[in-house]
Amino acid sequence: MFLQSVIVTLLILSLQAHGSDIIPTNSEHV
Repeated sequence: MFLQSVIVTLLILSLQAHGSDIIPTNSEHV
C-alpha cells in the first residue's frame, strides 16, 4: 500500500530526528 509506505517513512524520519542518539544511523555518524 502506498499510504502505508508513506506512514512508515514519516515514522522513521521522526525517530531519526528525535531519537538520533537512541537509533544511530550511518548517514549521521560518518
